Amino acid sequence: MKKERIPSLEAMDRFSENFKATYLHSAEKRTHATVLALFGDLGSGKTTFVRSLAHHFGISSRVTSPTFVIEKRYAVSKPNEIFRKLIHIDAYRLDGAHDEDTLLLEETLADPQNLLCIEWPENIKDLEADHELFFEFVDDHTRTVSFDECEKKPGK
Repeated sequence: MKKERIPSLEAMDRFSENFKATYLHSAEKRTHATVLALFGDLGSGKTTFVRSLAHHFGISSRVTSPTFVIEKRYAVSKPNEIFRKLIHIDAYRLDGAHDEDTLLLEETLADPQNLLCIEWPENIKDLEADHELFFEFVDDHTRTVSFDECEKKPGK
């Protein structure tokens, strides 16, 4: 597991840019969406990471936490990117299978051109992530992010 110390917003921007370049550059032979599972307490940097990642995909819309609306979708506007949509989900308030069904998660996960960034992924039953990132609050300016690639089942 890798661990990065993030002492500023600028450092989070560099981290997300490097993460994108290192882990989100190839969709060859993908049969499903790419899923980033974002773990961490409130204020640990999850939404800040997604906001910065969206910027590096050329998304100019204001990226805010989807806490109350559960899901926000953004069109990737940079040409030649492997993803066409960035989907930001905050599963904190999900209440079982009924709420999961309203997200149309099965359809969303089936499209290899989707990048899903899911906060509170532990609230989604049977979610398989491509990458798990663990965010920790250190102080008012500093966060840490620990991450590793997940092992996928054959055919995923």
